[in-house]
Amino acid sequence: MALPPGYWLRPWRLGLGLVLLTFAALATGSSLAVPLLEVPDELGHADVVLYYATFRRLPPLPNLLQESHQPPLYYLLLAPLAVLTGFATPADFYRYPDFPLRPISQTGALMGGPGLHLLVHGPADAFPYRDLALTLHLLRLATVPLGLGVVGLTAYLARLLWPTEGARAVLAAAAVAGIPYFTMLTGAVTNDPLAALVGALLLTATVRLVIRPVAPGRAGLAVGVVAGLALLTKVSLLPLLPFPLLTLLVRTRPAWPRAVGALFLGLGGTAGWYLVHNLARYGEPLPLAVHHQQMLLLGQVIAREPRTLAGWLTYLVGFVTSVHHSFWGLFGIYNLPLPGALYQAWGGLGALALAGGLWALRRSRSRPHRTVAWLLAAMSVVQVLAVLSRDQQYFGAQGRYLYPVLPAWGLLLAGGLLAPCPPRWRPLLAGVVAGGLLALSAGALLLVVLPAYRQPAGPPLAVVPVRLGAAAPQTQEFQATQAGLRAIAVLLGTYHGLAAGPVTLRLESPAGDLLAETTLDARTFPDNQFVVFPLPPQPDSAGRRYRFTLRVAAEASDLPPPPAVYVTLQPPPEAGQRWLGDRPVPFSLAFRLLYR
Repeated sequence: MALPPGYWLRPWRLGLGLVLLTFAALATGSSLAVPLLEVPDELGHADVVLYYATFRRLPPLPNLLQESHQPPLYYLLLAPLAVLTGFATPADFYRYPDFPLRPISQTGALMGGPGLHLLVHGPADAFPYRDLALTLHLLRLATVPLGLGVVGLTAYLARLLWPTEGARAVLAAAAVAGIPYFTMLTGAVTNDPLAALVGALLLTATVRLVIRPVAPGRAGLAVGVVAGLALLTKVSLLPLLPFPLLTLLVRTRPAWPRAVGALFLGLGGTAGWYLVHNLARYGEPLPLAVHHQQMLLLGQVIAREPRTLAGWLTYLVGFVTSVHHSFWGLFGIYNLPLPGALYQAWGGLGALALAGGLWALRRSRSRPHRTVAWLLAAMSVVQVLAVLSRDQQYFGAQGRYLYPVLPAWGLLLAGGLLAPCPPRWRPLLAGVVAGGLLALSAGALLLVVLPAYRQPAGPPLAVVPVRLGAAAPQTQEFQATQAGLRAIAVLLGTYHGLAAGPVTLRLESPAGDLLAETTLDARTFPDNQFVVFPLPPQPDSAGRRYRFTLRVAAEASDLPPPPAVYVTLQPPPEAGQRWLGDRPVPFSLAFRLLYR
């Protein structure tokens, strides 16, 4: 069907296009300007993307890969990009921790210092990008369309509810696009934008069931597909699943059996393979028990002390403050806040929108609109309660866990803020508020966040742990300075005594001739100390060049894992080139030579 003349030149369409373009520009600019792997959890998510790309399988749980317990959809979508840029074999996975980005800053927030940086950055991640830096930037850019989808779906929902008022769609979209922290996450390697997109799809499916006529088969299939995507994306989406499912049953009666059949067809076709895999491997369709074991292993489980009533009130005030600040923007490793006036302004805007929304809800005579309002309110409250519940066991008081219901915030602002305003003034008010939100977001990113990241990172740590794995043995060349070489001591970490399995050190000549071999059990190693590998004495070792290779039988994702080896930025004088498999890599292993 031909579009009417001037269709794309209508003011609200131009406004929506400007919102989308501004958001895309800010997210893309953030992806290029914020140093690689500095966004919270980005290191862990990038780790898992590269694991999927190189091992071509779901990681066995539990393990020590920080984000590997997450459902697989985000990593499956991005893994092909990593393959195309050179991360295609298991050995490539072990290139990643040795990349020159990895030395950790002594002033980093997690190290107890005042600085923002976790890593020391240099030529390796400077433009023109190459190797891992190129891969990570492409992964970041591939995440940007996910955030754009959330903004677009919010505008679509506004058009469903107010088909004759395009200004509401512009304001609803700007309400989501104007969140600085969501903008930064959209330009990072993290599954939060995908969770927000699938959450927006769940809200869209629920609203359409209420607003539009329902065909049981098609509606059931659509809800089943979206529910399957939620199961494949993030556990934090589970509390939202009952809403579209129950709405489907109510709206399709008495033909609900056909809707339920289509629902299971869509769910099984989308996520059936994942549920069967989990059932076969872990004994449950969703590996929630093993997810808890993973969190225990990573030290992310906390024990809350019993609270009095006053203690609960104090806790809830802190919880609401933390969630509110981190929803809008608490950057770095939650140690870079924005000016307090901005949080107050956003909170005041939300209070005005809520008051206007309640006023409009009381005056509304449209039953579908009232139903949608109560459904969106219930979904938002359930998501807040889920975050509160999570915070009792894990570190969960983070506003990004509310991003699956972001369209509800946009619709609240579009509905509540504009409701008391006369219709002829609504486009102007919507444009002013939308422009203000986008300007505040741009200002927060350009004037606060990016200047903080441009500050120097401070000196790197003396030694940095990297993973050992069967796919990529570590080889270190060296030159002995004395006769009678009898042992090599290597600095190893055992993950607080968790590491196990045989570790073999092979001493070879530069030509690869085997001179000696020693195998020790990792369970006997002290943690983060030098482990001595004894060798048959080499009486004429003075001045001779050698190389030793550390081999293990397990991969880093196995449990128990092999130990970690340390590299040093201050190599011993005997050290030569280090190799990862057949690839030369920077830095030296931390080792000592022992003589008779």
